[in-house]
Amino acid sequence: MAARSTTHTVLYPGAMQAVAALKAGRLPRGNSAPTNPEALAHTLLTRLGVRDAFGAMVGLTRWRCASLDPEHLFETARRAGVIRRCACWWGDTNTDRETARAAGVPCVLVSFGPSGDDMAALAPEALLDHYDDLPDIVTRLIGAA
Repeated sequence: MAARSTTHTVLYPGAMQAVAALKAGRLPRGNSAPTNPEALAHTLLTRLGVRDAFGAMVGLTRWRCASLDPEHLFETARRAGVIRRCACWWGDTNTDRETARAAGVPCVLVSFGPSGDDMAALAPEALLDHYDDLPDIVTRLIGAA
């Protein structure tokens, strides 16, 4: 499975540029994969050449809690050096929305993911139409924290 992990995997356009901009703005970054084994997520990000862009990588294997459990988000934030009140969660599913809600942190949902336009109905604190906008959105959301 790990050998084929990048066969059909591509990064969203602008995603890594947004991560670099967050890093340049001294905003810590973590990557949470609550439904994926940590070793597989680590391998995937390494093969895509982006693992080092994240200060933390937390997956299912090491952190055994349900994907909606906010402790997964808190552990990722802790490892990335993020103060809880400055945490922000972004993703592309209802699970991401509910995790952020359970943690009491702002949620950014992408409008171009697998669920597309349905994300607006989940009432996230922000919708992301392109990763170019993520640094400004995160700054705005955590600035209000």
